[in-house]
Amino acid sequence: MTSSPLSPAEIAQLIHSDLHPGHLSAEELDNLTAQLSDAQLEEVVDRLGHAELARQLPPILLKVMLAAQRITRDTPPEYDNEVDDMICHFDATGISGDPVTPPPSSPEPPATPHHRRTARSAPSTPQSSTAAYIIQSPGKNGIALSWFEAGSLTQGVAGASVKGQKKRGPRKRGGPPPAAYTVFFGGKIGVFTRWADVQVAITGHGLAIHAGFPSLEAAEAALAFARSKGWTGDSQPSAPPSASPLPLPSSYEDNPLSSGTNLLWYAVCRGVAPGVYRSYLECSLNTSGVPGNLCNSFETRVEAEHAMRLAYQNGWVRAIARPVVAPAPVV
Repeated sequence: MTSSPLSPAEIAQLIHSDLHPGHLSAEELDNLTAQLSDAQLEEVVDRLGHAELARQLPPILLKVMLAAQRITRDTPPEYDNEVDDMICHFDATGISGDPVTPPPSSPEPPATPHHRRTARSAPSTPQSSTAAYIIQSPGKNGIALSWFEAGSLTQGVAGASVKGQKKRGPRKRGGPPPAAYTVFFGGKIGVFTRWADVQVAITGHGLAIHAGFPSLEAAEAALAFARSKGWTGDSQPSAPPSASPLPLPSSYEDNPLSSGTNLLWYAVCRGVAPGVYRSYLECSLNTSGVPGNLCNSFETRVEAEHAMRLAYQNGWVRAIARPVVAPAPVV
């Protein structure tokens, strides 16, 4: 990849306005950027919404941008969906090399569940969030209309590949800063009222899941609920994962993890507890750090349930236990 760097002032403005990586140490950046290969960087450049701008940046700066967005995705007031999409993708592929989780159609920032936007009326016939996936694998060469089919045929298969055409969602503007933060996985599990304390709790940990909430009470309730499900670094699953198909819930009640946010619906095909979820946070708690996870986002519940039913029918659903995380002190 050729490099024609922007001016220092332009680079500084780009990073400061969109990615806020100032709190990252040199060691953290080195560790994170090392996960991206040159080939992956080329794909990032091709798929970024501002590809022409990205092509002017040296590879190391692209890595820094991606690393910064990976760490700060819960905190900036603005989100670049195209960069955020790629982070979702490379969180999986950057380490394993397998295409695990595709970019969501329009990611929902998980940090500020301050209000709910009513989902659009569901279409009579569910429409796919992605038009099609072009796959090459020993099992099939051609078109797959479901990400779960594409992922099942290519994940962990030597030489297999998948490419998709996806819709681009508009840039999401965040709401007011969170009043409190919950760290579900990291060095210290607990609730914090200062972002600086969250930084200390997650710095240096490969699996760090955290989110912001509009009140201290909401943050505490979210932690208690996640612990009851075994979705935190200091808890164990209440029951061993089951590989059998799980029933789709007939209704979805608000819980502390999803209350106040309903931008997208999420279907977890392979993860700790496969099923349909109302928030990115619930999806992340069921897939982050889980090898071979498979999930996707949808604009309506009908689409998400339709995708899960197809996954059940085709035998793509699998409950996978998250590898044991080193015990973390409770705050």
